[in-house]
Amino acid sequence: QGMPLFLAFHGNWWNPDDWASHHAWDTFGARDGWVTVYPAGLVDNAESLGLYSVPVGALSPIRTLPRKFPYRTGWNIGVAQDETVCSAGVGGNPLTEPLFGASCHASCNGNCSRCSFSTCYDEAAFVSQLLRSLEGELCLNTARYFMLGESNGAMLVHHLTQKLPGEFLGAVAVMGFPLRGHLSEFAANQLSLAAPPASR
Repeated sequence: QGMPLFLAFHGNWWNPDDWASHHAWDTFGARDGWVTVYPAGLVDNAESLGLYSVPVGALSPIRTLPRKFPYRTGWNIGVAQDETVCSAGVGGNPLTEPLFGASCHASCNGNCSRCSFSTCYDEAAFVSQLLRSLEGELCLNTARYFMLGESNGAMLVHHLTQKLPGEFLGAVAVMGFPLRGHLSEFAANQLSLAAPPASR
């Protein structure tokens, strides 16, 4: 019958190893006979070549010592050229804009907007290729694919339910909503997400 598959997507700034160390999905998977995979978001902007030095006081009033952020990874959820998905007056990622400015990654070839904060790689194509690769290497139950994402990873989960309908039996989005203007599309795709694929 094969093993169920669980994909866990980290949020913006994280990498899979650090994010996995804060969760126990692989522990539960090993106990229950699931395959757990932590994919890695990409980063290819100029700032990724070095470390950010940021006053922690900007994020927390408790500490004021400098803190370095070595990661600015993320997932492309289709916002690079779409200015309708972020609030008026926002320039770049509302969390990072006051500290770093807007991000325009090299993969976007300059085609960015004030809503840009990730690369322009095709994440749906990546996940689809990842699934096919795992199917070629492991004995998986292709009718039992699940995914979870946190923050930007949660936004990716919403994105993938639209781009890959019927691929996953279940999905969980933590601290992340569908993009502005995409909520109706997300709701319409819940039927295809909730039912197992007919061909499997």
